[in-house]
Amino acid sequence: MVSEEMNPVKNKYDVIIVGSGLAGIVAGTILADHGLDVLLFDENIHLGGQLLRRIPEQLGEYSPKLDKIKKIGFSLVEQIKQKKITLMNRTTLMGVYPPSEILVEWNREKTYVFNYECLLVATGARERFFPFPGWTLPGVYSTGLLQVMMKSSGVLPARRMIIAGSGLFLMAAAYEYLKNGGQLLGIMEQTSMLNKIKFFPQIFHQSAKFWEGARYLSLIYRKRVPLKYRRKVVEARGEKQVEEVVI
Repeated sequence: MVSEEMNPVKNKYDVIIVGSGLAGIVAGTILADHGLDVLLFDENIHLGGQLLRRIPEQLGEYSPKLDKIKKIGFSLVEQIKQKKITLMNRTTLMGVYPPSEILVEWNREKTYVFNYECLLVATGARERFFPFPGWTLPGVYSTGLLQVMMKSSGVLPARRMIIAGSGLFLMAAAYEYLKNGGQLLGIMEQTSMLNKIKFFPQIFHQSAKFWEGARYLSLIYRKRVPLKYRRKVVEARGEKQVEEVVI
């Protein structure tokens, strides 16, 4: 890992990988095993991408509190640290220039130019946000952005909030928001209660996910947050920022 005291010793690599999530880590490991010179960088502090974001250090790789996928993730992180790969954290891609050059910024302090034979972009999935009237107003956030702001930056976006959408990720976002001291006025779940019940048998064999969901719901009910089904936001209103929503 390139630390604060170190500088990359080379400016050209066989392969440069953008993104140190599981896809980037696996690709880097395989390429290094085939003898290629690899640079892997990411804007986050730790390797592992969204899957391993802000996992407490004391849990460790083999803690029973981690589900199977996260255990595999930690194992892959440990493997790549043993490879002959240049790793850079807190590094942002600023530009790609033909024929084979990139500009990156490290820790908002230094810039580097690297050349490559192959550039592999492994920046992960993009959250799908369905537009509605007023969705661009300040104060309207996607659940993914809400999670990133709280987990990575320690920022509570608003003191009072309504969370709307569908799926287990909705409950995860609500849980994090409540745990960080936010006042949640309600959760608007787009699907019906019946559809939720039909989904339960699919997660019974995944005990870690089942208990994770139970933990989310427990806090939501203890905080007496209204949970409404078959509801969705059709409009957000406000002058300079969101002030009210139409359900």
